[in-house]
Amino acid sequence: MSDNIIITGAALSYPHIFTARIPKGSKDPKFSATFILPLDFDWGPVITAANQAWAEKFPGAPMPDIMQLPHQPIGVIAEGPYTGYYYIKASSSVERKPRVVLFDPKQDAADHHQPLYFPGCKVNAQIRAFGYDHGSAGVSFALNMVQLAQSDDSLPRLDSMQAPSEVFEVIQNAPPALAQNPGAAPVAAPVAAPVALAAPVVAAPVAAPVAAPVAPVAPVAAPYVAPVADPVAAPYVAPVAAPVAAPVAAPVAAPVAPYVAPVAPVAAPVAAPVAAPVAAPVAAPVPVAAPVAALGVAPVAPGAPIAEPWNQ
Repeated sequence: MSDNIIITGAALSYPHIFTARIPKGSKDPKFSATFILPLDFDWGPVITAANQAWAEKFPGAPMPDIMQLPHQPIGVIAEGPYTGYYYIKASSSVERKPRVVLFDPKQDAADHHQPLYFPGCKVNAQIRAFGYDHGSAGVSFALNMVQLAQSDDSLPRLDSMQAPSEVFEVIQNAPPALAQNPGAAPVAAPVAAPVALAAPVVAAPVAAPVAAPVAPVAPVAAPYVAPVADPVAAPYVAPVAAPVAAPVAAPVAAPVAPYVAPVAPVAAPVAAPVAAPVAAPVAAPVPVAAPVAALGVAPVAPGAPIAEPWNQ
Protein backbone atom coordinates (compact mmCIF):
# COMPACT_ATOMS: atom_id res chain seq x y z
CA MET A 1 0.00 0.00 0.00
CA SER A 2 1.31 3.43 -0.93
CA ASP A 3 2.00 6.10 1.61
CA ASN A 4 -0.59 8.70 2.46
CA ILE A 5 -0.16 12.16 0.90
CA ILE A 6 -0.74 15.36 2.88
CA ILE A 7 -2.01 18.40 0.97
CA THR A 8 -1.96 21.80 2.69
CA GLY A 9 -3.42 25.16 1.70
CA ALA A 10 -5.44 23.84 -1.24
CA ALA A 11 -8.54 25.56 -2.59
CA LEU A 12 -11.52 23.25 -2.31
CA SER A 13 -13.52 22.69 -5.49
CA TYR A 14 -16.54 20.50 -6.27
CA PRO A 15 -16.95 19.53 -2.60
CA HIS A 16 -19.10 16.46 -2.03
CA ILE A 17 -17.70 15.58 1.35
CA PHE A 18 -20.89 15.59 3.41
CA THR A 19 -23.23 13.78 1.02
CA ALA A 20 -22.24 11.19 -1.56
CA ARG A 21 -23.37 11.63 -5.15
CA ILE A 22 -23.22 9.50 -8.27
CA PRO A 23 -20.50 10.81 -10.58
CA LYS A 24 -20.94 10.94 -14.32
CA GLY A 25 -20.32 7.54 -15.96
CA SER A 26 -20.77 5.63 -12.70
CA LYS A 27 -23.65 3.97 -10.91
CA ASP A 28 -22.27 4.02 -7.38
CA PRO A 29 -22.47 7.11 -5.16
CA LYS A 30 -19.19 8.48 -3.90
CA PHE A 31 -17.76 11.20 -1.70
CA SER A 32 -15.39 13.37 -3.70
CA ALA A 33 -13.50 16.66 -3.87
CA THR A 34 -11.02 18.47 -6.10
CA PHE A 35 -8.03 20.18 -4.51
CA ILE A 36 -6.44 23.12 -6.35
CA LEU A 37 -2.82 23.04 -5.29
CA PRO A 38 -0.65 26.03 -4.38
CA LEU A 39 1.98 27.07 -6.90
CA ASP A 40 4.75 25.97 -4.53
CA PHE A 41 3.24 22.53 -3.99
CA ASP A 42 5.78 19.73 -3.60
CA TRP A 43 4.99 17.08 -6.22
CA GLY A 44 7.59 14.62 -4.98
CA PRO A 45 5.37 12.66 -2.56
CA VAL A 46 2.53 12.52 -5.12
CA ILE A 47 4.74 11.06 -7.89
CA THR A 48 6.36 8.61 -5.50
CA ALA A 49 3.01 7.38 -4.17
CA ALA A 50 1.53 7.08 -7.68
CA ASN A 51 4.48 4.99 -8.93
CA GLN A 52 4.28 2.77 -5.86
CA ALA A 53 0.53 2.19 -6.32
CA TRP A 54 1.07 1.34 -10.02
CA ALA A 55 3.83 -1.09 -9.26
CA GLU A 56 1.70 -2.88 -6.66
CA LYS A 57 -1.23 -3.25 -9.07
CA PHE A 58 0.74 -3.87 -12.28
CA PRO A 59 4.16 -5.29 -11.39
CA GLY A 60 6.75 -4.87 -14.14
CA ALA A 61 4.45 -2.76 -16.38
CA PRO A 62 5.67 0.71 -17.27
CA MET A 63 3.59 3.47 -15.75
CA PRO A 64 2.12 6.03 -18.18
CA ASP A 65 2.68 9.74 -17.82
CA ILE A 66 1.02 10.88 -14.61
CA MET A 67 -0.70 13.64 -16.53
CA GLN A 68 -2.15 11.11 -19.00
CA LEU A 69 -3.84 8.82 -16.51
CA PRO A 70 -7.44 7.81 -17.27
CA HIS A 71 -10.17 9.96 -15.70
CA GLN A 72 -7.53 12.69 -15.25
CA PRO A 73 -7.04 12.58 -11.46
CA ILE A 74 -4.36 15.24 -12.00
CA GLY A 75 -4.73 18.18 -14.36
CA VAL A 76 -4.48 21.93 -14.93
CA ILE A 77 -7.20 24.53 -14.31
CA ALA A 78 -8.19 26.10 -17.61
CA GLU A 79 -10.25 29.08 -16.46
CA GLY A 80 -11.27 31.12 -13.46
CA PRO A 81 -9.23 32.76 -10.70
CA TYR A 82 -6.90 29.73 -10.53
CA THR A 83 -6.14 29.44 -14.22
CA GLY A 84 -2.86 27.53 -14.73
CA TYR A 85 -2.91 25.90 -11.28
CA TYR A 86 -2.70 22.11 -10.90
CA TYR A 87 -5.38 20.08 -9.21
CA ILE A 88 -5.80 16.58 -7.76
CA LYS A 89 -9.15 14.78 -7.56
CA ALA A 90 -9.88 12.26 -4.83
CA SER A 91 -12.94 10.18 -3.94
CA SER A 92 -14.12 7.39 -1.64
CA SER A 93 -17.04 4.99 -1.46
CA VAL A 94 -19.96 5.35 0.89
CA GLU A 95 -18.45 2.58 2.99
CA ARG A 96 -15.35 4.71 3.54
CA LYS A 97 -16.78 8.16 4.21
CA PRO A 98 -13.97 10.69 4.65
CA ARG A 99 -13.57 12.31 8.03
CA VAL A 100 -14.22 16.05 7.91
CA VAL A 101 -12.97 18.21 10.77
CA LEU A 102 -13.03 21.89 11.65
CA PHE A 103 -10.01 24.06 12.42
CA ASP A 104 -9.46 21.92 15.47
CA PRO A 105 -8.68 18.40 14.17
CA LYS A 106 -10.35 16.98 17.29
CA GLN A 107 -13.67 18.56 16.40
CA ASP A 108 -15.64 16.81 13.68
CA ALA A 109 -17.72 18.89 11.32
CA ALA A 110 -21.48 18.40 11.43
CA ASP A 111 -24.02 18.90 8.69
CA HIS A 112 -24.77 22.46 9.81
CA HIS A 113 -21.08 23.30 9.23
CA GLN A 114 -21.39 22.49 5.54
CA PRO A 115 -21.65 26.18 4.45
CA LEU A 116 -18.11 26.71 5.76
CA TYR A 117 -16.76 24.26 3.17
CA PHE A 118 -17.84 26.31 0.16
CA PRO A 119 -16.08 26.02 -3.22
CA GLY A 120 -13.03 28.23 -2.83
CA CYS A 121 -12.35 27.82 0.88
CA LYS A 122 -8.90 26.65 1.92
CA VAL A 123 -8.45 23.15 3.31
CA ASN A 124 -5.86 20.54 4.19
CA ALA A 125 -6.43 16.97 3.08
CA GLN A 126 -5.04 13.47 3.33
CA ILE A 127 -5.30 11.28 0.23
CA ARG A 128 -3.87 7.92 -0.81
CA ALA A 129 -2.87 6.65 -4.26
CA PHE A 130 -4.10 3.26 -5.46
CA GLY A 131 -4.04 1.36 -8.75
CA TYR A 132 -7.17 0.02 -10.44
CA ASP A 133 -8.16 -2.03 -13.51
CA HIS A 134 -11.81 -1.50 -14.48
CA GLY A 135 -11.60 -1.93 -18.21
CA SER A 136 -8.73 0.53 -18.21
CA ALA A 137 -5.63 0.53 -16.03
CA GLY A 138 -4.77 3.57 -14.03
CA VAL A 139 -4.00 5.25 -10.71
CA SER A 140 -6.49 7.23 -8.67
CA PHE A 141 -6.57 8.82 -5.23
CA ALA A 142 -8.73 7.92 -2.25
CA LEU A 143 -10.08 10.68 -0.03
CA ASN A 144 -9.31 10.05 3.64
CA MET A 145 -9.66 13.33 5.56
CA VAL A 146 -10.42 17.03 5.08
CA GLN A 147 -9.57 19.81 7.53
CA LEU A 148 -10.91 23.35 7.28
CA ALA A 149 -8.03 25.85 7.03
CA GLN A 150 -9.68 29.15 5.97
CA SER A 151 -13.28 30.05 5.35
CA ASP A 152 -14.17 33.70 4.81
CA ASP A 153 -15.44 36.05 2.16
CA SER A 154 -11.94 37.23 1.22
CA LEU A 155 -11.47 34.01 -0.76
CA PRO A 156 -12.80 33.87 -4.33
CA ARG A 157 -15.78 31.57 -4.68
CA LEU A 158 -15.53 28.94 -7.40
CA ASP A 159 -19.25 28.49 -7.87
CA SER A 160 -21.88 30.82 -9.29
CA MET A 161 -22.93 32.07 -5.88
CA GLN A 162 -21.91 35.44 -4.50
CA ALA A 163 -20.28 35.84 -1.15
CA PRO A 164 -22.82 37.01 1.45
CA SER A 165 -20.64 40.06 2.20
CA GLU A 166 -21.13 41.16 -1.40
CA VAL A 167 -24.89 41.14 -0.97
CA PHE A 168 -25.68 42.03 2.64
CA GLU A 169 -24.49 44.40 5.31
CA VAL A 170 -23.69 43.59 8.91
CA ILE A 171 -26.75 43.53 11.16
CA GLN A 172 -26.14 45.82 14.10
CA ASN A 173 -27.01 44.69 17.62
CA ALA A 174 -27.10 41.04 16.62
CA PRO A 175 -27.20 38.50 19.45
CA PRO A 176 -23.58 37.85 20.51
CA ALA A 177 -23.92 34.08 20.20
CA LEU A 178 -24.85 34.44 16.52
CA ALA A 179 -22.53 37.32 15.70
CA GLN A 180 -19.36 35.55 16.88
CA ASN A 181 -19.50 32.44 14.70
CA PRO A 182 -22.67 31.86 12.69
CA GLY A 183 -21.37 28.54 11.35
CA ALA A 184 -20.38 27.10 14.67
CA ALA A 185 -22.27 24.27 16.23
CA PRO A 186 -24.83 25.36 18.80
CA VAL A 187 -23.39 25.10 22.23
CA ALA A 188 -25.58 23.56 24.85
CA ALA A 189 -25.89 25.43 28.08
CA PRO A 190 -23.51 24.01 30.68
CA VAL A 191 -25.16 21.66 33.11
CA ALA A 192 -24.15 22.21 36.67
CA ALA A 193 -23.00 19.19 38.63
CA PRO A 194 -25.61 17.96 41.09
CA VAL A 195 -25.04 19.35 44.53
CA ALA A 196 -25.59 17.09 47.52
CA LEU A 197 -28.20 18.42 49.83
CA ALA A 198 -27.01 19.13 53.35
CA ALA A 199 -28.97 17.85 56.29
CA PRO A 200 -31.60 20.32 57.35
CA VAL A 201 -30.48 22.53 60.18
CA VAL A 202 -33.05 23.27 62.85
CA ALA A 203 -32.72 26.86 63.83
CA ALA A 204 -33.01 27.77 67.50
CA PRO A 205 -36.28 29.50 68.33
CA VAL A 206 -35.92 33.22 68.27
CA ALA A 207 -37.84 35.28 70.74
CA ALA A 208 -40.00 37.97 69.32
CA PRO A 209 -38.27 41.30 69.51
CA VAL A 210 -39.34 43.46 72.44
CA ALA A 211 -39.66 47.10 71.74
CA ALA A 212 -37.75 49.41 74.09
CA PRO A 213 -40.03 51.34 76.49
CA VAL A 214 -40.80 54.78 75.29
CA ALA A 215 -40.96 57.60 77.85
CA PRO A 216 -44.31 59.40 77.84
CA VAL A 217 -44.22 62.72 76.16
CA ALA A 218 -45.46 65.69 78.17
CA PRO A 219 -48.44 67.32 76.56
CA VAL A 220 -47.59 70.50 74.81
CA ALA A 221 -49.73 73.48 75.69
CA ALA A 222 -51.33 75.19 72.81
CA PRO A 223 -49.68 78.49 72.03
CA TYR A 224 -51.20 81.40 73.91
CA VAL A 225 -53.09 83.75 71.76
CA ALA A 226 -53.86 87.11 73.35
CA PRO A 227 -57.54 88.04 73.21
CA VAL A 228 -58.35 90.58 70.63
CA ALA A 229 -60.32 93.62 71.70
CA ASP A 230 -63.56 94.28 70.07
CA PRO A 231 -62.96 95.76 66.73
CA VAL A 232 -62.95 99.52 66.85
CA ALA A 233 -65.15 101.05 64.36
CA ALA A 234 -63.25 103.07 61.91
CA PRO A 235 -64.00 106.79 62.05
CA TYR A 236 -66.97 107.51 59.96
CA VAL A 237 -66.18 109.33 56.79
CA ALA A 238 -69.04 110.71 54.88
CA PRO A 239 -69.07 109.28 51.45
CA VAL A 240 -68.30 111.76 48.78
CA ALA A 241 -69.33 111.50 45.24
CA ALA A 242 -66.61 110.36 42.87
CA PRO A 243 -64.80 113.23 41.21
CA VAL A 244 -65.97 113.86 37.74
CA ALA A 245 -63.26 114.08 35.15
CA ALA A 246 -65.37 116.09 32.76
CA PRO A 247 -65.07 119.90 33.06
CA VAL A 248 -67.57 121.55 35.39
CA ALA A 249 -70.09 123.59 33.62
CA ALA A 250 -70.26 126.31 36.29
CA PRO A 251 -67.13 128.47 36.44
CA VAL A 252 -65.31 128.61 39.71
CA ALA A 253 -63.93 131.91 40.79
CA ALA A 254 -60.96 130.52 42.62
CA PRO A 255 -59.76 127.18 43.86
CA VAL A 256 -61.35 126.40 47.15
CA ALA A 257 -59.22 124.90 49.87
CA PRO A 258 -60.83 122.02 51.71
CA TYR A 259 -62.67 123.17 54.76
CA VAL A 260 -63.44 121.11 57.79
CA ALA A 261 -66.08 122.75 59.90
CA PRO A 262 -66.20 122.05 63.59
CA VAL A 263 -68.88 119.60 64.31
CA ALA A 264 -70.47 118.74 67.53
CA PRO A 265 -69.14 115.52 69.01
CA VAL A 266 -70.55 112.57 67.22
CA ALA A 267 -69.65 108.92 67.09
CA ALA A 268 -66.79 109.75 64.81
CA PRO A 269 -65.44 112.98 63.38
CA VAL A 270 -66.63 113.61 59.90
CA ALA A 271 -64.21 115.01 57.41
CA ALA A 272 -66.21 116.84 54.85
CA PRO A 273 -64.00 117.75 51.96
CA VAL A 274 -65.81 120.01 49.60
CA ALA A 275 -65.44 119.13 46.00
CA ALA A 276 -65.64 121.59 43.20
CA PRO A 277 -69.21 122.53 42.44
CA VAL A 278 -70.61 119.97 40.10
CA ALA A 279 -73.48 120.72 37.87
CA ALA A 280 -74.64 117.14 37.87
CA PRO A 281 -76.80 116.08 40.78
CA VAL A 282 -75.24 113.93 43.45
CA ALA A 283 -75.88 110.24 42.90
CA ALA A 284 -77.19 109.68 46.41
CA PRO A 285 -78.04 111.93 49.33
CA VAL A 286 -75.43 111.98 52.00
CA PRO A 287 -76.71 111.48 55.51
CA VAL A 288 -75.28 113.80 58.07
CA ALA A 289 -75.52 113.85 61.80
CA ALA A 290 -76.91 117.44 62.00
CA PRO A 291 -78.56 119.94 59.70
CA VAL A 292 -76.29 121.91 57.44
CA ALA A 293 -77.18 125.13 59.19
CA ALA A 294 -75.74 123.75 62.38
CA LEU A 295 -72.38 123.40 60.72
CA GLY A 296 -72.20 127.16 60.29
CA VAL A 297 -72.11 127.06 56.56
CA ALA A 298 -74.47 129.43 54.83
CA PRO A 299 -76.19 128.22 51.75
CA VAL A 300 -74.60 129.43 48.58
CA ALA A 301 -76.50 130.46 45.62
CA PRO A 302 -75.59 128.71 42.43
CA GLY A 303 -72.92 130.56 40.57
CA ALA A 304 -72.13 132.88 43.50
CA PRO A 305 -68.54 133.10 44.75
CA ILE A 306 -67.79 131.20 47.88
CA ALA A 307 -66.43 133.24 50.70
CA GLU A 308 -63.56 131.79 52.62
CA PRO A 309 -64.82 131.05 56.11
CA TRP A 310 -61.77 132.25 57.91
CA ASN A 311 -62.36 135.77 56.54
CA GLN A 312 -65.88 136.09 57.90
